[in-house]
Amino acid sequence: MTTLSVAVIGAGVVGLSSAINIQKLIPRVMVTIIADSFGRDTSSPVDPGIFLPIPSKMIMDQVLVRFVTMISTFCNCIYFLHQSPLSITADLREWLIDSWKHHFEKANSSEGKLSGQTFMYGHCLWSTPYTTDYILPTLVLDYKNLSKEEILQLGSNHGFGARFKTVVVNRETYLPALMKEFRMLGGKVVFDTVYSVQELYGKYDIVVNCTGNRARTFLHDPHMYPVKCHAIQVMHEWTKEFLITEDNISVIPDAETNVVDVGFYAEPDEYTADVDQEIIALMYNKIKSFVPHLVGAEVIRKWAARKPHREPPLVEIEMARCYGGPVLPVVHIVALGTSTYSLAWGAGCHAAHLVQDIGRMIKPFAWVWRPFMMLG
Repeated sequence: MTTLSVAVIGAGVVGLSSAINIQKLIPRVMVTIIADSFGRDTSSPVDPGIFLPIPSKMIMDQVLVRFVTMISTFCNCIYFLHQSPLSITADLREWLIDSWKHHFEKANSSEGKLSGQTFMYGHCLWSTPYTTDYILPTLVLDYKNLSKEEILQLGSNHGFGARFKTVVVNRETYLPALMKEFRMLGGKVVFDTVYSVQELYGKYDIVVNCTGNRARTFLHDPHMYPVKCHAIQVMHEWTKEFLITEDNISVIPDAETNVVDVGFYAEPDEYTADVDQEIIALMYNKIKSFVPHLVGAEVIRKWAARKPHREPPLVEIEMARCYGGPVLPVVHIVALGTSTYSLAWGAGCHAAHLVQDIGRMIKPFAWVWRPFMMLG
């Protein structure tokens, strides 16, 4: 039996999650991660490091997935792309369930401290009731709706809220833990910048694109644009619970230290990553109105970073044409918005199944795959 060769472009949380799930799902596979940045360089401090099964406003009503079908008649092979819209509820529900299983199992084991996944209580506040497919109560622990009085006690005028226990993720610990697992499963790492998938033709059977912030230029996709977010890190020993609101406000303490991440503000179509001191001040003042004991806390860091955004997120299989004739199967998992840590593991599971489907299509027809690749 031949070994399937897969390249994953990008070593962020989505790329690592995809690579590990491919290794675990497919028996005979060699996965290589190709990236020009690793570890903390791939992790934006504006990503809320928490599993929160409420897809951000950047996730739209539908995800478009392209399924690749190959039909072989004798030795004459044709291929076509079939576009099929999937319900975001069904698709994201599966991603969130897979992500919750992953984070829960790690946090509930001795590995959790090493991987930076820890249980934490906190509150989530919003203004309008959710629909019947509201998944939050089923994917967290000790869920309890808040009364109007309890919400007012939090200093909020939101109409609805809940208290529950979920998993917070230490970004600086989690990514190295994923990389360690990837290497232990036999994965290879190449430090390089890939400017187009065509560069990888002839070297790998399948490519998985998880390019993150480089996705716009990498794909030449006009529907993808950056969203600028801000975050502040403060020192405060008494903040031990998280607070999340629907209007992009978050307070997430580190489980092991007195450091608290607070933020963030999303600004579409912003191409600079410079810190806007006015936005930082407005954001911090709003956060202090919710959490008064943060008044006077020492600010130790301020960040601004861009997140790739697309409506809808890019989740598809593409047969990328190479050099005028051959094609290379590419799985795109790009632009998950600000819900990266809630969706990444589940998206990686989905990517692994797409790779498996392509592999099953290739292997039984290896004798016809070459003419298929050479279609003009």
